[in-house]
Amino acid sequence: MELLGRALLLGCLLPGLWLIRLTPLEPLVTIVPVEATALGSSLAEPPLVASGAGWSSLLKDIDALAADSEPPDLRWRMSSEAPRDGSKVRSIFFKAEDEPMIALRDRLAPRGRIVLVNPAGDRFYRLDQRTFTRADFQPPSGFRGSPPPPSSILYPFQVVGIVVILVGFGLFLLLPRDTGGPSVLQVGLLVAAAVLFAGPLFLVGGSVQALVRWPWLTLPCWAAGAVAMHFFASPRQNAQLLLLQTKGDTSAPPATPQSTAFARIGLAFLAIAVGPATVLVASSLALWNR
Repeated sequence: MELLGRALLLGCLLPGLWLIRLTPLEPLVTIVPVEATALGSSLAEPPLVASGAGWSSLLKDIDALAADSEPPDLRWRMSSEAPRDGSKVRSIFFKAEDEPMIALRDRLAPRGRIVLVNPAGDRFYRLDQRTFTRADFQPPSGFRGSPPPPSSILYPFQVVGIVVILVGFGLFLLLPRDTGGPSVLQVGLLVAAAVLFAGPLFLVGGSVQALVRWPWLTLPCWAAGAVAMHFFASPRQNAQLLLLQTKGDTSAPPATPQSTAFARIGLAFLAIAVGPATVLVASSLALWNR
């Protein structure tokens, strides 16, 4: 069970770390209030009148932001970067399919920018479609897009990744121990494996982007992390214990496992330890390689 516990731990740790920095890079929409004098003659078409309960509530909250208040419904949507034009209100981010933005998606997409006006006609709001790509990621600063979306929108799988990691540690602690557990050295190897796997993801700022934009940084780190994972797992020692227990002879000194049995155990460990991460990485590359 020791080898199984370590395999399950790695099988959850690696996907969890990948998910924490996985960004789909889907188009986002920002909205900020603007003064009528700032619009000038730059409008390609007259402002659209925002109508409906959804817009009424949203524009009210945005006006509150301009008055130095931070409505809870918008605080988590605010950009982490102060506006470069000196205005007080930071960009508010939405996904294109969020309400009420979805109603304007078809009109916003071909232009990239539209202007709304509230029903009273005295307040204007600029909507910009933001499309980020792998070019916005570079170590060591990570994501460099401007304005930067809040972390919860840029990395929507963070919470899932943390939960997956906690599940892995929970399974490892709950499964019965065949030995006294990992040594201090093995714990250090586990930490090293996690740092080497996740380091490039955090340095570059995105999971997929670390692999496709900076492979000369990511792949060597992953290779070194694989070595640390191997020594943390101690497959030969734990496979010997497993084979002896299978034979019902736990009192005898560990014998060298038969090659076929050892190969089966090793392949099973690899499937559990790196199989989920391999599937997740491949799926991410297929879906979100932007």
